[in-house]
Amino acid sequence: MKRVLLLSIILSYALVSPGQIMADHTVVDKYVDIPQYYIDKVKQMWLSYPGESHSEAVRIGMGLLEALDPKYSVSVYNSGNPEAYTPDHLRVSSVAWGDVDTPTGWIYYPAGGGYGEEDWFLTSAAVSQTKSGISYSNSGGLNLSAFGFCWCWDGDVYNISFTNLYIAATQSYIEYCRAKGYSTKVFFTTGPVDTMTEGLGWFKYLQYEAIRDSVSNDETRMLFDFADILCYDDGKDIPNTRNWNGHIYPWITPTNYGDGSVAHMSNAGCLRLAKAMWWMLARIAGWNGISTDIDIPEEVEDSPQIMISDEEVKIFFYEPASWKAVSLYSLQGKLIDVRNNIKETCVFKTAHLPSGIYLFVFSASDQSLKSKKVFIP
Repeated sequence: MKRVLLLSIILSYALVSPGQIMADHTVVDKYVDIPQYYIDKVKQMWLSYPGESHSEAVRIGMGLLEALDPKYSVSVYNSGNPEAYTPDHLRVSSVAWGDVDTPTGWIYYPAGGGYGEEDWFLTSAAVSQTKSGISYSNSGGLNLSAFGFCWCWDGDVYNISFTNLYIAATQSYIEYCRAKGYSTKVFFTTGPVDTMTEGLGWFKYLQYEAIRDSVSNDETRMLFDFADILCYDDGKDIPNTRNWNGHIYPWITPTNYGDGSVAHMSNAGCLRLAKAMWWMLARIAGWNGISTDIDIPEEVEDSPQIMISDEEVKIFFYEPASWKAVSLYSLQGKLIDVRNNIKETCVFKTAHLPSGIYLFVFSASDQSLKSKKVFIP
């Protein structure tokens, strides 16, 4: 006898899992653990990491990672208008709208001269302009997903007063996005660990430590630890170090530096940064950073219905116009099937699937994602 199970679909908004988001050397090799579900969510994002020459490293690394594994697909652009929303690939740029000297226009590196410390935090005018840029990046159909500043060497910007200005400015952007209702996630960063003299390297290390301490003291803050990632080689737990007047501190590894010709480092260093960035963006998208399963949010009422039989799953939508797509995943995050152009009824053929628990993910017209676990006999 064919068993037919009628279930009410219970859907809810995806929630960010607990645990502070700190992308350092310990997460570089964990990018491979990101479930396909969250890879697909990251592909809907727009990351902007404005800066100067060092900012090229993440963009170069993103291309290198895609070449190694196309599922980490990315679109990197360095000029023109930001790319419109797409679910097909992560959009990555160094762009900001305006800077402290030029209040309008998209500022890139290298074409536009880049976005320096003077544009992110050194003056109140810089902070005001950056906030205006955030607003512009969330208008006209644009939706900036993640935003952080890429440091350059700037040997004269390392003492505690400058560090506090950076921390205060970055926190103000976080609060600004929250007050405006923007989904943009602003993250803290550390900076370069190359080329500088031994003494300056030590003072910059102290600056990075102050930033790390500030982030650690507030679990809502996020950190992309550019410096720490480059001080370790793949598969190593001990950092490279150097010594200045008895002060031993982490420094970029010879492998990650190479000849310094690729954004002041090597392809290996760029690739490590890209892997850590994918991990961080997946965490922002809702992944807990540990499980290769998909985290299911709490349940809510008033949803369509699922009818499950031995050979197929039927989903009945009361308001089909509210939905863009429904996808079927394994619990390991592998996409099995998808239906677009939602009608009153969607049918998934399941006779070929092993019996077990599966996940339906529903994409709403407002781009939110909701989900429900079901048992398919």
